[in-house]
Amino acid sequence: MIGICAFRPYPKSRRSWRKLHLAVDASTGQVVAHTLTDQDADDPSQVAPLLDQIPGEIGRFIADGAYDGAPTYQTVAQHSAGVQIVIPPRSTAVRSCETGPPTQRDHHLDAIAAQGRLAWQKTSQVGMAGGPWSKRRWAATRRSSERA
Repeated sequence: MIGICAFRPYPKSRRSWRKLHLAVDASTGQVVAHTLTDQDADDPSQVAPLLDQIPGEIGRFIADGAYDGAPTYQTVAQHSAGVQIVIPPRSTAVRSCETGPPTQRDHHLDAIAAQGRLAWQKTSQVGMAGGPWSKRRWAATRRSSERA
């Protein structure tokens, strides 16, 4: 999960604030990585620094629509081969122009086109009350073989 924590640092300008980016293991609720940036850093740019702090492979990566885009998918896939990435595509999203097999994002778009967004969210556990998406912007689940 990536959360944003805004506070006013002392003695800097009152209009300056920081973002605290957190990665949370969705199965345990434990914070597994963090970064602190200034207000100008965008959230997707912090995916790589957060993943660098997580040892081992991730089984599932869940994030909100702000992270939708090829760079996030590529960064996560480079960290963990075979990771299931669940990011709700933006309403204006289009399939990738990549040659070869469809990407995970393309599969999400196809499922949304066929079933509708709400049905896709339900099958992906996005937006489920009490599920891994509730109250989280970004979460990662380690593969079951790596849990202590």
